[in-house]
Amino acid sequence: MKTLVLQLSLALSLFVNASALAETAAKSANKLLYMYRVYYLPFGVDFREGRTKNDILPFRGMTAESSELMTADDLTSLDRQWDTIRDGWKRRSLFLSTPVAVGASARVAPRLVSHKISLSRSALDTLAIPDRIQINDLLRSKAPEVQAEFKQLRFLKSFIDEKDEGKFNMFIFSASWCSSSREYRALLESYLKSAPQNDVVLHSVVIEDPDQKIFDAKVLKELFPHQDRYTHESIPKFIALENIQGKSVVYEEGDALFALYERYLKPMRGFLNKQSFMFRGQPPATQRGLASEPSPSPLLRAGSLSK
Repeated sequence: MKTLVLQLSLALSLFVNASALAETAAKSANKLLYMYRVYYLPFGVDFREGRTKNDILPFRGMTAESSELMTADDLTSLDRQWDTIRDGWKRRSLFLSTPVAVGASARVAPRLVSHKISLSRSALDTLAIPDRIQINDLLRSKAPEVQAEFKQLRFLKSFIDEKDEGKFNMFIFSASWCSSSREYRALLESYLKSAPQNDVVLHSVVIEDPDQKIFDAKVLKELFPHQDRYTHESIPKFIALENIQGKSVVYEEGDALFALYERYLKPMRGFLNKQSFMFRGQPPATQRGLASEPSPSPLLRAGSLSK
């Protein structure tokens, strides 16, 4: 067990990193846009933002030069097929089938970690009470933005094993009642099971919320303190953490999805084209032997997202 001195040294180290992050405020990438792109990853569909952040337009084709705007009927037809494909992935989902007690964590696969926390959980709960008191005293004189960055980082690191600290840790936070979140947990799990990258760890964090009070809870305010930066206030919520040259870097909401998609998922685009009546005959974006895999879930439209 770490001594108090070591714990405070860790706190100071995190505080320095959080201070650096506090200087880089920027508007997040469009969360809804990247939710669509992630959701339809197995098919040759691209999405672009229209006149507003809520206008997301579907295009058939991998590049701007070869794309054509899809109709509502096109998308509905694709969704029908998507609905029949997704059930296999959901039935085999370790996130959905492995029970985890409130307050516990379980590594359900080498790159998949499942957590369940209470609605009252806070950033410093895993520390001893005397340590919490000293850290709060340390932070009291700091600016609110710096305090928020510190608590966010401390919260995220409490979910990460030491062996995962050098990896890209992607989190999906969801309320226990949210069906949309269940879809995305199964979807991202299925992608990472097939993806060749070994430096991504996916964390499913389910927040027990029997009375649907999550949007007013402290837990979301500590994990997602920059509401003015986010394009959409909805769940599931996404965040990623990685270590770059010794500094912790946090990507929130749309930026987390952007980083995951552009770095790790985009090369897999279209891998189910050969199985789709709508895209059959078009070559998949990449050849990884993935076309024989069963497929994930249907699109979750903006209207089905909570709040």
